[in-house]
Amino acid sequence: MHSLCIPVIYNEVDLSSHDDEGEWPSLYAGVFVCSDNPQRVTYDMDQVLGQKQQAFIDTLIRRPDYAKYIKSFKWTYKTWREVDDHEGEAPMWKAFQAINNVEKVDFASLAYEREIDAPPPLFSSASSIRLSGLASYAMVRSVLHSVDPSRIVSLDLNNLQDFGQIEEGEDLPSMRDLSTMTESEYADGTPKLRHPGPLRGHLRHMNGKCTNLKNLCLRSVGQDYAPLPMWSAQKDEERYAEWAAFIGSVKTTLETLLFQQDSQAEDPTPNPCGTIVNRLPMQRKGRPMDQRFMNHILPVLITGPWPVLQSVIIQGIGGSVRQYYSRKHIDEVPNRVETAYSLLRMAFPSHVSVTCEKRAGMSFFHRSQGNSYDS
Repeated sequence: MHSLCIPVIYNEVDLSSHDDEGEWPSLYAGVFVCSDNPQRVTYDMDQVLGQKQQAFIDTLIRRPDYAKYIKSFKWTYKTWREVDDHEGEAPMWKAFQAINNVEKVDFASLAYEREIDAPPPLFSSASSIRLSGLASYAMVRSVLHSVDPSRIVSLDLNNLQDFGQIEEGEDLPSMRDLSTMTESEYADGTPKLRHPGPLRGHLRHMNGKCTNLKNLCLRSVGQDYAPLPMWSAQKDEERYAEWAAFIGSVKTTLETLLFQQDSQAEDPTPNPCGTIVNRLPMQRKGRPMDQRFMNHILPVLITGPWPVLQSVIIQGIGGSVRQYYSRKHIDEVPNRVETAYSLLRMAFPSHVSVTCEKRAGMSFFHRSQGNSYDS
């Protein structure tokens, strides 16, 4: 009986919390966030989930033969070394390496600090990949770069944020002027010094190689107010260009596209004297994220052919800035979402479902760690 039950029990493993419904308290009083936000506070739940995850890891280390039955794997990563006094993540990576027959992987990293032990290549058999949260470049690389891109049928990159690093394994200090710290690479092209924030570079590695991709979801925090020093306009333009190039590379196979962007959560307790926002200049050209969508993503979408496309959903176009910055934001660009919808509707045949909305229906986390581009 035991041998008959094991394949059923391990077929679908879900040890996660990042898709819990509703809004949750965060590290900041009065701020509520989605369950996939690294700032969500879930101390008691983390302890229970951690115990279950530890039992699973211990079992796979003892019985790696069970791993071959896992077809769907969903996991919320917190700081593993806090569980059972482990000094690093090596036990978790050892267990995960046994999962070599999985088809669907949904992995969220909601840890508050980077891993001690960089993960080895993982889940190379996966054809459906969803990655979320705050992670090191090495952690994302361990999944996306280990899979043959031509295997991937479904890809969902859910607001992936980079810790930033001086070099691999070493955190970038907080409260630094990033404009004085030039990003760099190792001799093999692997990133060395990395700035924090929305993750860049991985789709460039996969461009032109995802020859069987059918479903693509790209979700991300966007820049809503132009003068904010924690954003680099140049790097964000490069990020949108990277996305656009990747979308263009999968035109012949893509069936569904979901693109979401929006602001980070409102702060209910902004600077009481308004001194920070008072020093900022006026913004008159709408949100930078919207202009970047119009400049990079939209031109690719309205240029065909898209032979098998069935559905396009665009959310977070032409919305408002956060309330804290609204008095410095004079003119919205009128009808931006209507313009995008009209151009998309004209570009696609009538059987293709097209949706454009101002709001993404959620707020996003943005990693800055007090760093900014000041000079």
